[in-house]
Amino acid sequence: MSDRGVSTVLDVVLGLLLVGLAAGVLVTSIPQPADPPTEDGTPSVLGSTLTVEYETAAGAHSVEASVGTLLGEAVMASHGSQTPRTAAFRSAVKRTVSSHLETHGLPVQLVGTCRGTESTDPLVVGPAPPGEQVVRATVYQVPAPASATEQCEPTVVVRRWSR
Repeated sequence: MSDRGVSTVLDVVLGLLLVGLAAGVLVTSIPQPADPPTEDGTPSVLGSTLTVEYETAAGAHSVEASVGTLLGEAVMASHGSQTPRTAAFRSAVKRTVSSHLETHGLPVQLVGTCRGTESTDPLVVGPAPPGEQVVRATVYQVPAPASATEQCEPTVVVRRWSR
């Protein structure tokens, strides 16, 4: 092979090497999207059964239901006129569900509200999502109890993020 042939081969190899390095720099300099929250079963928290215990002047009360049902009933209890019993129930639901989330270390926040009304005070349980995390939110409609007389469609928003 002549000197010219060796020089051409070296030029081609050097050119490919430079193109490969440039492509590597471009790929590594493009910011990667944030990881979405993992599918670790956090939405199933609404199906967990809890017992809420609270006291009023009328005595001690205990309610056992799913987290979703408890949040829906607590939101409906705050809709319209509140009594000491409904206020105590709402407070006990918030305390019990919050404790449940902390015990299991779930990166989730639950927001209960009545859809279709403006006079409801949302019930927020769990920590606020970190500002730098990607947050997924899913809205669940909770069946209202058959005895409900208020025009309220209880819903629960599950907000979750990666740890």
